Amino acid sequence: MWWTVWLLFGSCMAAAGLAAARQLRGYEAFLTAGRRHGEWAIGFSIAATAVGATATVGLMDEAARKGWSAYWFMGAAALGLVIQGATVAARIRTSGVRTFGELVELQLGRSFQTASSVLIVLGWTAIIAAQFKAAGELAVVLGGSGSFRMGAFLAAVFILVYTVPAGNRAVIATDGLQFLLIALGLAAAALLAARQPDEMERAPEMVSTARVGWSGFLHPVVIIGGLYVLSPNLVSRSVAARDGAAARGGAFLAALILAGVGLLVVWTGIRAAGGGIGPPVLSMLLQRAGGAWKWAVGVGVLAAIVSSADTTLLVTATIAQNDLIRRHWVGGVRLWEAALALGALGLVILAPRATLFDFLFAAYEMFTPAMVPLLLVSFYASRGVARPWAWGAFLTGGLLGLYGPSIGWLRRGGWVAREGWPLKEEVATAGFLLALLLALFGAWRGGRKGAA
Repeated sequence: MWWTVWLLFGSCMAAAGLAAARQLRGYEAFLTAGRRHGEWAIGFSIAATAVGATATVGLMDEAARKGWSAYWFMGAAALGLVIQGATVAARIRTSGVRTFGELVELQLGRSFQTASSVLIVLGWTAIIAAQFKAAGELAVVLGGSGSFRMGAFLAAVFILVYTVPAGNRAVIATDGLQFLLIALGLAAAALLAARQPDEMERAPEMVSTARVGWSGFLHPVVIIGGLYVLSPNLVSRSVAARDGAAARGGAFLAALILAGVGLLVVWTGIRAAGGGIGPPVLSMLLQRAGGAWKWAVGVGVLAAIVSSADTTLLVTATIAQNDLIRRHWVGGVRLWEAALALGALGLVILAPRATLFDFLFAAYEMFTPAMVPLLLVSFYASRGVARPWAWGAFLTGGLLGLYGPSIGWLRRGGWVAREGWPLKEEVATAGFLLALLLALFGAWRGGRKGAA
């Protein structure tokens, strides 16, 4: 029965996306959705994109393990959106750019546009893979052990069906419906958790409330918060707003939504752990749920997966075509979408043991330290950032962010010891802070050079 429900879901998404995009034609409209959306549409679209597999399935598991300290994942995202709304959201919209790469070129030049675009294509493919992996795992819970590959494949097909013909307008048009399904599914999951008998005394180890050190606090604030100040997905929403005020208001609205959703998801994970349910929390809850409850939660989580993956897939394909190939051709974006979807499915198959957080942070910890400090400083550097220092910031942040995925790969291959190495979270955070210092110094040097 699960595949029937999924096909019905996919058909509804396709119909909604294609119907909303009937009057949009041309490359500009395909990328920017016509630049005509108000703050409510932008806010809910950002929220639907942000509340993906990691912010639901993964965060429930983190909450069951770590308690309320897991909230910083969503709390940092909300904080980043507040900063984005207060600083750069309106400026991105009024700049006239269509993609993140064009924004980078405007602020830093073409060479940085190329470098950042390569980084995004590589990293964002891992994020797409995380969503497809979650879809496969959800299919297993709903349909049995043989459903993993089919679930991941169907999720990819759903997204391609409406984004390939209609682009960004179809994504934004479906986000409202998807967020409604997400909200209903998360509410149902919370009620399921609340119905479990309280066994806290029998499972105290499952709800850790240990204090979070400075490194545990700074890492999500810097890496996740920084991403939600400036990222390709957020730029795609800012450029779709009707004006700067709508872009700014949408960011503030999304921040409020994410703060509330984070509280609900973390509470659900903690309450489930108190009832004796450990990770994977969602799978265990669904196994104990009746028919209607099971499908309400399942469809809600599927909507979360698809709403995050569709934006990420389309944005990545757009950057590949517009900012790397540099040819304004809708057909090229569509071909890139299909290729990236296949690549992400390949990653899911080749790395079956990787968790959702592994995929997500592999991308975030490379991109955020490399690009966010430098690009943010460039907005306020009246004379620009001196090029040697700009490259220093980019390379320092990117290489230190690459430490986590690299050391993990070397450990799995048995080439380095598992102990005695710095934590990847600390290295990525240090990379961000060093890149910020280098960018600030580069702005100062640029100002001095311009003044001279």
